[in-house]
Amino acid sequence: MAKGALSLPAAAAAELDRWWAELRRQPDRLPAGVEPVQTRLVRAVGRGVLPQVGDVHVKAMGFPRGKDRLRYAFRALPAVHEARLLQAVAAAGLRCPAVVTARGARRWGLPACSMLVTGTLPVMPAAAPAWSAMAAVAARLAACGVFHPDLHSGNFLPLRDGATAVLDLQSARQLPAPLERGPRREMAAKLLLERDAAALETLEASGLVDPADRPDVLRRAAALRRAAVVRRILRCLQTSTEFVRERRWNGTLHRRRDARLGPAALDGGGELVRLWLGDRTHHILDGQAPRLDALFRKYPWLPGRHSLYSSADRFILSRHGEHLLEGFERLESLRRGELL
Repeated sequence: MAKGALSLPAAAAAELDRWWAELRRQPDRLPAGVEPVQTRLVRAVGRGVLPQVGDVHVKAMGFPRGKDRLRYAFRALPAVHEARLLQAVAAAGLRCPAVVTARGARRWGLPACSMLVTGTLPVMPAAAPAWSAMAAVAARLAACGVFHPDLHSGNFLPLRDGATAVLDLQSARQLPAPLERGPRREMAAKLLLERDAAALETLEASGLVDPADRPDVLRRAAALRRAAVVRRILRCLQTSTEFVRERRWNGTLHRRRDARLGPAALDGGGELVRLWLGDRTHHILDGQAPRLDALFRKYPWLPGRHSLYSSADRFILSRHGEHLLEGFERLESLRRGELL
């Protein structure tokens, strides 16, 4: 249990023990009785009730990918780290979820599972936090030495009493002094990803950034925007919430998690990778329904060819090939910084 966590009644502590035991047995599932709120490959967030305590939120991580296990091999597990940040933020007078407990387990020195339980905040229903309130909270975080490289609008909640709370501090770090101009510029640029240049004036008025840093913040925001889109596109080549990467004896299969593969629609060389990426680019940038279900890439030292799988037949796929290649060219333009 994290230092400073709430002292709990016996019934609540027993329920937490049950949740933790179930999570350790099945790290990829929320415990029974916890209603899912958000489910991703690397973590799940749910809502539950603790006896004599009330509503709580549960954030669970099971570390399904090797890179995630290595990332936390020599640092505090996510639940423990975030609990410390939440307690530091609360001590600085900012509103945030109260830590109920933070637990983590390792196996052979590598992280196996992590669970953070926090009290549920009294959120104003069907409301979004004001931009000026978000800017003010971000400035106060910087003033108390909390650097959050992934701060965005989803980290803020409007409360019924009119205050704005901050949450999801897993990526944040506590520094020993108020943030200097460089980290402040990074936080401001990240906040601007979903807004236009005029919103920067509010961040300047809050004290988060100096007006002299305006050009640098805008350049940084544009670069982050492009990088974020490219990362979303390239997830089709990785194991992620939407895709699975399967290693086989003769190559690698990249497929949509919801796809049921039939016969290969097209065989060929490297151009099939471009078609796969072009299809994903049109989906992310334009919201077009994906036409392709999977890509098989053979190992270069073995005979054979790449394969594409699609619910469309060979004739329809070939007819749309030029359109998919245009999508790939748009991805290349993004990589060169020519779009967005």
